[in-house]
Amino acid sequence: MDKKQEQLKKEQKETLKLVGILSIGVLILLVLSIMLMNNLTIPTNTPEPQYIDIDNIEGMNLVDAKALLEKADITYEIIPTESKIANKVEKLEFVGVTLSDTGRLRIRIGTTVKIYGNEVAKDKVIYLTFDDGPTRDNTNEIVVKLEQYGIKASFFCEGRDIERYPDRMETIFNRGHIIACHSHTHEFQSVYSSTNAFISEVTQYENALREALGKENYAKVKKIIRFPGGTNNAYLETDEEALTYITAVRELGYTVYDWTALTGDAEGNSDAQSFISTLDAGLTKAKNNGLDLIVLMHDKWSTNEALEEILDHLIEEGYYFDTIDNCPEYTFIEN
Repeated sequence: MDKKQEQLKKEQKETLKLVGILSIGVLILLVLSIMLMNNLTIPTNTPEPQYIDIDNIEGMNLVDAKALLEKADITYEIIPTESKIANKVEKLEFVGVTLSDTGRLRIRIGTTVKIYGNEVAKDKVIYLTFDDGPTRDNTNEIVVKLEQYGIKASFFCEGRDIERYPDRMETIFNRGHIIACHSHTHEFQSVYSSTNAFISEVTQYENALREALGKENYAKVKKIIRFPGGTNNAYLETDEEALTYITAVRELGYTVYDWTALTGDAEGNSDAQSFISTLDAGLTKAKNNGLDLIVLMHDKWSTNEALEEILDHLIEEGYYFDTIDNCPEYTFIEN
């Protein structure tokens, strides 16, 4: 065999060797590709995500929201916010949570719902209430100041003043505050002349409020009342007599609230520090007696002027705020 043939044979062997190596490489790549595809392929027996629908808890009282989630066996995490709002679901983090067409929450089972809100103990929650409004010069300013602090309050209004300043009621309602009854005239002798006279006062208040807000918005107002002078005023001579009045308004669907602390603004004081001193003493006494902190103020000039100092003080003391509809009913003669 000459050199040319030997060289050709050698080249053929080298070629076959190279082809063999390439074939093995291709086979290895093919096997690896198949293995990779198998790892990436979702098994056909993987269960589809499961969902549950519950009432939308945004804006709900935290206690009620937690109970609803726990009943549905949904885990949750409460994340504090910087606001001074107490015990409300301020926001939800919509991870695995969507709103259905009906406005209910659709939650993927296994998802932890993140609730943004401040879970606050009873002795740090204050219910601000303002009696004897609306007024021409103070109501709107009080509402603006509350809004600057992100605080909602409760306004116990008189029907006759609602008739005078109906636009003030729209302002209170539209800013999310609570509107409540404080009779129609606040004239003790006529208000407490009989239970029928008292109910007539309530009816007149309702008519005035319905006219001011319109039927649709009026229907959204909760039935809450504070008696002029409270439930132990001098015109109701005995607890039994007071209870007949309380029973009468409860039969109309009303919840009755007195107060557990006050600023003294009805006694002619006008100094903010005097208000704060009186208020602190009342709050301490209420806490010592295990009572909710229901603060009585009035829709008047002196309160309006002192309000920012009062709010600054309460916030500095670590208080949070809520509206009276989230407070248990409280009357003097029953506590």
